[in-house]
Amino acid sequence: MRTLPLVLVCVCLATPACGYRPLLRDATAPGQVQRVSVPLLVNETEQVGLETDLTGILVDRLDRYRGVSVTDREPQAQLRGTIRGATLRPTQAVAGGGERHQGFRVALVLELRLVRTSDGSVLWQAPALRREAEYDMGPVLAGGAGRPAAARPGRPRGVAAPAAEDLRYRALLTAGSHAIEEGVELMMGGG
Repeated sequence: MRTLPLVLVCVCLATPACGYRPLLRDATAPGQVQRVSVPLLVNETEQVGLETDLTGILVDRLDRYRGVSVTDREPQAQLRGTIRGATLRPTQAVAGGGERHQGFRVALVLELRLVRTSDGSVLWQAPALRREAEYDMGPVLAGGAGRPAAARPGRPRGVAAPAAEDLRYRALLTAGSHAIEEGVELMMGGG
């Protein structure tokens, strides 16, 4: 019975899709940089707050590498980023039982660059990391919480707007998170 957990751990370690990745002990950023600061991302989109959440994701992703420490004290370089754009495109999703829901696909473009603090030279850059994510408006259009909109008389128009914005925002975070993961991996030499 003790071998089953060991086998599961081995399978998980051998399977990249399981989400586990060991910390890369000796990985350093380009230019042998080991101390990096991460200022707040510049947000060129209309989505308020996206820069704060994506900066947090960027710091968390970079913290997975033992050869790099994220610090504001005497950094050798800054990992700067700009959210260049976010677009929205309607799609049509099909739910169970053939019921059609309105879906949307968001695309986010992120630029990352590692800049040496001593002289401002760019050590590495990824000018257009583009990732997409989808979300389904079906639950919102149906009135949410499984109750049809008709069962809620007297509701003002647009009541579903906060829920729709939340779904869109979460999709943008997903797309941004994937772009960040790719960018950091490329910068650290993993891709």
